[in-house]
Amino acid sequence: MKRFLPVAVCLCCGLAPAQDDRAAIEGQVLNGVTGEPLKKTAVTLQTIGSTRGQPTVTVTDAGGQFAIQDIDPGRYVLSAERNGFVRQSYGSRSSNRPGTTLTLERGKRVTDIVIKLMPQGVITGRIVDEDNDPIFNVTVQTLRYGYTQGKRQLVPASAEQSNDLGEYRIHGLPAGKYYVIATVRNRPGEESYPSVYYPGASDPTTAIQVDVAAGSEVRGIDMTLSRAHTVRVRGKIPDLPRGTGVRLIPRGSMVSFMGGWQMAQITSQEGDFELRGVTPGSYMMVVDFQRSFRQPLEVGKADIDGITIAIPPAANIEGQIRVDGQGDINLGILSLQLPLRDPMPVGTPASPVKPDGSFGIENLAPDTYDVNVSGLPAGYYLKSASLSGQDVLDSGLTIAGGTAKLELVVSPAGGQVEGAVVDAKQQPAQAATVVLIPEVARQSRRSLFKTASTDQNGHYSIQGIAPGDYAIYAFEDLPPGAFQDPDFMKPFERSGQSLTLREGGHESSQLQQIPADEIQF
Repeated sequence: MKRFLPVAVCLCCGLAPAQDDRAAIEGQVLNGVTGEPLKKTAVTLQTIGSTRGQPTVTVTDAGGQFAIQDIDPGRYVLSAERNGFVRQSYGSRSSNRPGTTLTLERGKRVTDIVIKLMPQGVITGRIVDEDNDPIFNVTVQTLRYGYTQGKRQLVPASAEQSNDLGEYRIHGLPAGKYYVIATVRNRPGEESYPSVYYPGASDPTTAIQVDVAAGSEVRGIDMTLSRAHTVRVRGKIPDLPRGTGVRLIPRGSMVSFMGGWQMAQITSQEGDFELRGVTPGSYMMVVDFQRSFRQPLEVGKADIDGITIAIPPAANIEGQIRVDGQGDINLGILSLQLPLRDPMPVGTPASPVKPDGSFGIENLAPDTYDVNVSGLPAGYYLKSASLSGQDVLDSGLTIAGGTAKLELVVSPAGGQVEGAVVDAKQQPAQAATVVLIPEVARQSRRSLFKTASTDQNGHYSIQGIAPGDYAIYAFEDLPPGAFQDPDFMKPFERSGQSLTLREGGHESSQLQQIPADEIQF
């Protein structure tokens, strides 16, 4: 069989290695259900741990074959996607799991790679009112349980709008169980329809999950929306322009799905706004302008009229990043990020760092933020963040207004841990997820949690680790983000190994993989 051999795009800049020093890969993409070869599949090779260059992309031939030549030695991830199928990484157990890291050595060819793509699942249905009339432009969304910021909660999968017949079709779904929620954007002057979970529940605790098999189309997921008792929230937000957005988000909701949200805009120079169709409950009111301001709001069974929201003065951050020791780094590739310590879906303030290391963020809402620096080269870590001489890495950055001076230090002397993972048969475990978890006292700093996937030889490596005490684990299958949830990790406490990493330290840890059948999703 003749193979399709495209010309690979160089993944890094600078002088290319000699031809004999390059690596190559060959493989095939198959239908994960039928085993048939998949032609016209886009295969992407992406380097790990580099901010330079573009990924290499090629397309499979009629036999599902692909080959990429002239690859610089290094560590890569390989993935494939095709219309009608769910995107998949090589070696991964499902679409949202990390795959096998490919370690490509100088002058070596990796062959017989097989990627099995699973056909997409589809959910269809119809949205009607209590008179069985279709409702147009309803947001219908699928939700699954996942982990966000260390908490298990419903997270969005996919969404579509109902058409003029009330019909909807949600495609591109990986196999699994989903909650389906229908939400109407109630507008002023219209009757109010509360959100409904399939088949007609007001919250997921009494809803029925929809089981979607690979390649299946689940039909008849119909929902009837009925008018219910809702209230109106009216008030003023002085000194903000017309068109400024106002949102009500249920308390405890950290994800961006549409269910339960209510939205409005300021409609007058005096700052008037009106939210209709609000069901009683606990909310966070979010005002979106140059920044996002939030405050809690309790809604009972009666309308709320005449509330006035006073927006506090904005805060600004100015500062400088410097490198500790002899590190050589282009500071202009870095970015300062300030995620909220108590997260809500209001965005993360960020600022690019200038080549001289200076940065600035304006119009910050007074709040408590974590301090992160993204774009650091391999081996670097954020060593300190100082506000008026006080380190705020562990406590969080609390600002109340005015201009704050933030001094950051990054160091090239991050710790490193590497080793190998074996399965129950003491064979190298490919695509195992290795997680590094900081001691309890520092777990509020999400950036200290580290993860890596094993390569085709069962090897892993984690770099840029801040000094301190950690526990390290290896899982055959792990829901994304689950390792940041203490409740999830509790049953596995005895399966981990303790590590103490000093600045510039290099540790080795050989790990036994925790089997997938011991993990409760």
